[in-house]
Amino acid sequence: EGEDKREIFKHFLKRAAILIVISEIVISIETNNLHLQFHNILTQVAFTSLICFFIMQLQLRYQVLVAFLLLVGHSVLYLIFPGADGPFQPVTNFGAVLDRLIMGHNYRMAPCVNLNTIPEVVNVLAGIWTGKLIQSPFPFRKKFLFMLGGVVLAFTSALLLSPLVPINKWLWTASYTLYTIGWSILGLALFYFLDVVLKVRRPLFFFLVVGMNSLIVYCIGEILVGWVRHSVEVLTRWLSVMGELAPVVQSCLVFLAIWCFVYWLYRRKIFIRA
Repeated sequence: EGEDKREIFKHFLKRAAILIVISEIVISIETNNLHLQFHNILTQVAFTSLICFFIMQLQLRYQVLVAFLLLVGHSVLYLIFPGADGPFQPVTNFGAVLDRLIMGHNYRMAPCVNLNTIPEVVNVLAGIWTGKLIQSPFPFRKKFLFMLGGVVLAFTSALLLSPLVPINKWLWTASYTLYTIGWSILGLALFYFLDVVLKVRRPLFFFLVVGMNSLIVYCIGEILVGWVRHSVEVLTRWLSVMGELAPVVQSCLVFLAIWCFVYWLYRRKIFIRA
């Protein structure tokens, strides 16, 4: 607050650089091989937030127009350059072919492509708009109705578009973008209602602890969760008497162990962030 655009942009650049470095370290440890790749959640957050910084300099109606054009342009690329099996097939789609042309290979999870960054920008924009709505001086009722309206609009648009552009997570299609925006805003509206209207705050503390150290939770989940799971399984072998429920309980204990660690950090006001 109070910083000029140049200082804010420097912050965005620094944050993006840190996230990209952490992303490459995590991916290298996961694959046991030092290499670079650009399709990882942290890298996507870095690039999409940086792009959104420039979009947010426009007036709102132009921001919406840019979001619309990004979704249309992304869909058109797949539809006018279909593969042998159709526009949205895992290996022959436009994004996969483009990746092989530029990088010489596809990602381990072959359906994922670098072209996904285009519609993911719209997800981030929707989050920014919703955040600015919550920060606005509008009364709660008006904010809540706006959010519910956004949910209806997102779901309706996704379902109407899905016959032409299917809801596909791996290719992050326009319909999937709208579908996930709908669920995200719906979840935020629910928690907003619980917090502001019903004053249900104590149970939400569980999520607050995770949110305050989401970066380290993600890193643990990517590179240390195997060790945590093994440790829990060794200490809870007696749970085998529960039969098929044993792995479910053990998975919950793994998540609880990670939560306890970040709660320990929270109590000591240690927050790992970019």
